[in-house]
Amino acid sequence: MNEMTEILRSVLPTDLIAPTLSVLASQLGFKGRSTLYRIVRGEASDNSVGNVCCRLASVFGLTPDNLEDMVVTVSNTSLFSTLMKEETENFRKFSPTDIIMAFVDHDYSWFSKEFRLRQLDGIRRLEQTDPEAFFAMLAYFYFKSLHTDFYAGPKSHKDRCAAIMEPLGRRLMKKYPANGVAAFSVTAYSRSIFNQEKPILWNLVGSLAVMLRYYATPELGKQIVREMWLLGALADRTYWTVRSTDALILLSAEKLKIAGSGYYEVFLIEKERRTVQNVGTISFLGDSVMSYRDKCRPDVIMSMYDFDDGTLTFGWSDDTEAPVLLSGRWERLPTEYSESLREIDRSISDEKLLQAVLKAEGFESIEGAKVRNVRMSRTDMEITLQNDVSYRIPYADAPFLEFVSPNDEVFLARRIVDSEVFIFWPQLMHAIPLSCFS
Repeated sequence: MNEMTEILRSVLPTDLIAPTLSVLASQLGFKGRSTLYRIVRGEASDNSVGNVCCRLASVFGLTPDNLEDMVVTVSNTSLFSTLMKEETENFRKFSPTDIIMAFVDHDYSWFSKEFRLRQLDGIRRLEQTDPEAFFAMLAYFYFKSLHTDFYAGPKSHKDRCAAIMEPLGRRLMKKYPANGVAAFSVTAYSRSIFNQEKPILWNLVGSLAVMLRYYATPELGKQIVREMWLLGALADRTYWTVRSTDALILLSAEKLKIAGSGYYEVFLIEKERRTVQNVGTISFLGDSVMSYRDKCRPDVIMSMYDFDDGTLTFGWSDDTEAPVLLSGRWERLPTEYSESLREIDRSISDEKLLQAVLKAEGFESIEGAKVRNVRMSRTDMEITLQNDVSYRIPYADAPFLEFVSPNDEVFLARRIVDSEVFIFWPQLMHAIPLSCFS
């Protein structure tokens, strides 16, 4: 019996690819389920096993490495679930979500002394040596704890995934409001990427694992930022045509700390009244892939793009999801050949753009509350405002602060819905509520 047979025997009976073997057999194009049952019983020929592997790759895009990762995830989750069941039954009652939060927080005070002495080191060693396997285990454990049939109901794959992912994402965002990169992943994975992948549980497990890892490991934000490109041929401000002849688009580059990295705020400019509306954010993630975050609805849309100096062309997988302003092609408007365009550009200050961004995000600036000085010691950060009031926060309360320097741009803004004040580091895509400071 070859290795792939053993892998399939472990994976096929689970719900990671399909709810039942009968459903899976139909999806793979078999007339009956006998081939899959023979594999599970260990009675299939090598040719049959190879045939099933080819069909899994063709129908679901699953490689042998993916299947092997599933085996590891199923095995790890089974052991982890047993340990958690013993812990919750014998020592302390707490929910699966509490368990997830404990491992994201790295706060193990919830667990019994016996568990911390006998089991915790082994689990933490897995996180250190194979973080992808560790967070896939947590993700699958979380899903199994919901006791829900992933494939049941009339909802679309995207809606099913969002219903599972977003409640946990909201709790994590509330606990870690500073981690803007991780918060972005909640929206991106639950609202966009699921539209372009095969509707199987394994893909949801992978997305949950990514979200948990971003929250548990804030330093990963540096890697994400590094992958957000600025297009070298574009100036900090560029103007583009849109469908309406009464308006135009302004792309304004937002540079991040790592050289060459950043994203673009998208503004709709009315030519006559010179009004400025921040409608979205574009991130170029490589030579041909981009994401668009719509400021008018909670959607992040992934797309292919093509840039040839004077034209941006967008290719959406689903035309119904293409933002009105981004459908088709943009033609760049060179300011050097248009006095009227230069006049519009002069009338739009950087401060005006910042206020438009804050408004689109649900914030407003605070009159007279500018940051005058930032001091950093070995243990904490102190921020002093223009009115000489100082606020201090230890690094332990906000791990991402290790990436901050005193020279980084920082400002205060008030959230309109509840008047809570936040301190923003726009170059790091992070913010911290002022209430977290002393």
